[in-house]
Amino acid sequence: VLFRSPVFQALETVTFLRSGEFEAGNNTRNGLSGARMYMKLLTPVIECNIEGKNLPFSFDTGASGTDLSVRYYDRFRGESKGWRKGKTKNFGAGGVVERTIYFQPQLNLGIGAKTVTLDRVSIFPSPTGAGIDDLYGNLGQDVVAKFESFTLDFSTMTFSLGEPLSLHTER
Repeated sequence: VLFRSPVFQALETVTFLRSGEFEAGNNTRNGLSGARMYMKLLTPVIECNIEGKNLPFSFDTGASGTDLSVRYYDRFRGESKGWRKGKTKNFGAGGVVERTIYFQPQLNLGIGAKTVTLDRVSIFPSPTGAGIDDLYGNLGQDVVAKFESFTLDFSTMTFSLGEPLSLHTER
């Protein structure tokens, strides 16, 4: 679902900096090579390249980590030899729900011209009902944590990552 609100159109480009500040306006970060971005209601959906395929993932800046959905599980389970089985508990108004999940030891995501490597990514082998089941997963802060910034460009509908942090900066 493509949704472009007047607010997003007015902002044009929003760049979030590691310092916690942000810049908004026309082309705040010119020259960044980005991944295609869509909006699912008010949630950005980012196309990430995995093994040569561009696949849609929601992006939640409030999520600390990335979770992969049942759709990802169904597509890649034939390559699951390195996945480890585990359990997770979700707490909600209905009580505690324990689920079987898998952990992929390492995942490489192509986002525009950059590659992000994530370690120990959880995979849900059954629907969660959390709204990501129709996408391949939900990207969290772990995707942007090793970069100086990230940019949502509503004028070109792209998502891009800034420069990688140096080892000195990450400490």
